[in-house]
Amino acid sequence: MKKQLKWLAGELGSVREIDVFIKRVTKEAKSENADRAGVGSMIRDLEQRRRRAMGRAKNAVASAHYRCLLIDAAAWMEAGDWLLDDDESRRTLREQPARTAAATELRRRWKKIRKRGAKFAKLDARRRHRLRIVTKKLRYASEFFTSVFHSKKSIRRRKNFIIKLEAMQDALGDLNDIVVQDRLARDAIEPLATRRGELAARKAFAAGRLSGRETARFQSVEKDAKRTFGAFAKAPPFWE
Repeated sequence: MKKQLKWLAGELGSVREIDVFIKRVTKEAKSENADRAGVGSMIRDLEQRRRRAMGRAKNAVASAHYRCLLIDAAAWMEAGDWLLDDDESRRTLREQPARTAAATELRRRWKKIRKRGAKFAKLDARRRHRLRIVTKKLRYASEFFTSVFHSKKSIRRRKNFIIKLEAMQDALGDLNDIVVQDRLARDAIEPLATRRGELAARKAFAAGRLSGRETARFQSVEKDAKRTFGAFAKAPPFWE
């Protein structure tokens, strides 16, 4: 089931990437020194790619594969083997209080982020992306288990914890967007290498300029990500 959910995410992910990039290119179009013709041509190409990506996403959610996934997921949650297994260790896990289960899961994810974030300077783009994913999972889990930890101290700590977590998630997301948008800009330039004409040249220049601007932002955003991790690492856990 987890593998199938990853399949679905893969079918939907391209649309989000292109949407974010179109916003960046549109912002570039408003720049005082922008090459209007080159940027405009880039936007038209991206909108075509977006329509193809949207078609792929629509086909995925209209497929029998997707319908079976929804049914299987619902069946597993409501009547899966994990509810019926008589194994003592599984029964113990199943019958433990929600607060205990939540604290265990939150602590596990929290430790994973602190361990990976401590080596932030050595992380490549792929590992930074994985750190962003585990950060997002901890944020969603923290929000999901809100009603389990309801003391005044827990509520106060949780608000601070989630604020720090969101700031870190935003910075890591921005870093990931820079990497993705640089790739999309390069993808836009590559087919133009064999084309002739003024518009092709202007579009290649506009894409290269945008790629350069994204790369120039990287160090500043990376510094911000390190700062937000440091603030998050100091935030006391709200489940203890």
